[in-house]
Amino acid sequence: MSLRSRTRHQGRPGDHRSYRRRFLRDVHRLVGQGFQGIAHLELHDTEEPAITGLLTAAMDAFLDNPHSPKWTERYSVQDERHLNDSERQGKCRLRVDLELASSRYRPRPRFQIEAKRMRHPENASLSAYLGVDGLGAFLRNDYAKDEPWAGMMGYVQSATGEHWVNQIRARLLAPDNEFSLVPETEALEPANLDLQFPQVYRSDHLRKSAHSIEIHHFFLPCC
Repeated sequence: MSLRSRTRHQGRPGDHRSYRRRFLRDVHRLVGQGFQGIAHLELHDTEEPAITGLLTAAMDAFLDNPHSPKWTERYSVQDERHLNDSERQGKCRLRVDLELASSRYRPRPRFQIEAKRMRHPENASLSAYLGVDGLGAFLRNDYAKDEPWAGMMGYVQSATGEHWVNQIRARLLAPDNEFSLVPETEALEPANLDLQFPQVYRSDHLRKSAHSIEIHHFFLPCC
């Protein structure tokens, strides 16, 4: 192996447009592969941690398959990822549901995802998805605080993905909301980067740190 092949790029890649698109495309591909691996299962009443564990296992199997594309070599996936910071230690640390990481750059780009069940009662699901332990955790910088991107995952266990998209969009656009959409951007615009997984949307928000974050919303049909 040559020295060049062993070298990893230094510095954060978040502002390099071509890399951003490749990284996000690969994230969508991996989520799509994971979904294909569990799509045959009956998950309409399964708890979120169980679905996330199955999804992670399916993605990991794809990454570990010797016949998978070469680009998969630089990625890893982990569920129940503990987050280290200066305020919390041990069991008190925050924990995000799912994280994809690339070894192409140092420090490693990470894509963190928080997952929620989308089912009746509707208001409870929407509050969980958009609240302090959902989207709100990204906007407060609790999750993905050093990254320009992150994801929300909706496990659709009632109604349809389109139904939940419309309900979430309405709340993001409601007057006097606390979601800090970037001016002149859309709330949940289509953002499909992988045909295996068409129900992906995007919203851009200003964070507590005044930096923006790009949230990709994945809706997995589970009913």
